[in-house]
Parts: sequence; structure tokens; C-alpha cells
Amino acid sequence: MNPEKERQGFAYVTVLVMIFVSGIALSGASAYWRTVMKQERETELLCRGRSIQQAIASYVRAGGGAYPEDLEDLLRDPRFPGIRRHIRKICPDPMTADGQWGLIWESDHGIRGVHSLSGETPLKRGNFPPEYLHFEDAHTYSDWQFVHISDFGRTKPAIPENRNREEE
Repeated sequence: MNPEKERQGFAYVTVLVMIFVSGIALSGASAYWRTVMKQERETELLCRGRSIQQAIASYVRAGGGAYPEDLEDLLRDPRFPGIRRHIRKICPDPMTADGQWGLIWESDHGIRGVHSLSGETPLKRGNFPPEYLHFEDAHTYSDWQFVHISDFGRTKPAIPENRNREEE
């Protein structure tokens, strides 16, 4: 056998093995990167949900217990003649492609909270702030509900999102 051909065959096999090992390494790095990105989006979801929840609380305090009819009311409160903002921008839901929030309605009307529309399973299972300890039991991101608990004594249950408010 020709020693030159043997070296070429060995080099070819070596290159194939290197490509295979690189593919495995890149696959592992890709899975790690997806996990890191999902953790970042979870952190964003907590931050953005809390911001909207706090804006709803500000709206309720400013108006004697009334909830906003639309998230846009938080950007410019229609109950006041001048510009009154409770939040500067409604940031999109980072867990969904379209960025739409699910709305949680107060039974006598108005939005009292938001939640993600994502059906994905959360990575984060603990170490939540005290007001979000109930998130530890969540099966999906849509279970992470950022709800304002009114200081004005409302105790009626929220209307589920898929129910029409006019039915009552």
C-alpha cells in the first residue's frame, strides 16, 4: 500500500472526527445559550409585569378605587384634564412572539392585572420576591399573574380572560 494514500485517509478521518466533535460542542453551547436567554426573558417578565402592576396600583390610588378600562389608560389617564401618566411605556410580554399581555379583569369592570400568554414551563421555581411566592407553584408562565390587590376593600373575584364582561 502507498504510504501517501494512508496519510491522506488518516487526515480525512481526522477532519471528519473534528467536525463531529465540533458539532457536538456547538449543540451543547446552543442548548446552554437557549437556557440563558430564557432566564433573561423570565427576569424581564418579572420586571415588566411588576411595572404594570405598580402602574395599575397608581391608577387605582389616583382615582379612588377605579380600575383602568384599557392598558393605554395607564399611559395617559383620561380621568384628568392634564397629562397624568402611571407608566411611561407598556413593554411587551417577553415570553411571547407578539408581545401581547393577557388581561385580568375586576368583576365590576376594569383591568386589575396582567399575565403572560405563554404556555411554556418556567425555569425559575424559587427565590421569588415575597409578593410573588405563589409563582413557585406555577406550571406555565401564564400562571405568573401580576395582580393589583386593591386598598379599597374590593373582594369580588376576577373575571377570567376568556369570559365576556357584558355577560353579567
